[in-house]
Amino acid sequence: MARNAMERRQRLDAGRLRMRSEESRRQAIRLGLPEFVVRLAAAAKVKPAMWNERVMHRCD
Repeated sequence: MARNAMERRQRLDAGRLRMRSEESRRQAIRLGLPEFVVRLAAAAKVKPAMWNERVMHRCD
């Protein structure tokens, strides 16, 4: 029973992560960033709130 709860929690976390990365990808596309930057940011787990500081000044 505890195992089922753990698996369910892991599935929920995975879904939440997927939603967050999808949201940041959409925001990046809206900002007109290239796809590789989007993938890099997803790999580095950069949240949309951190885009301007971390990503934008490297794209110039």
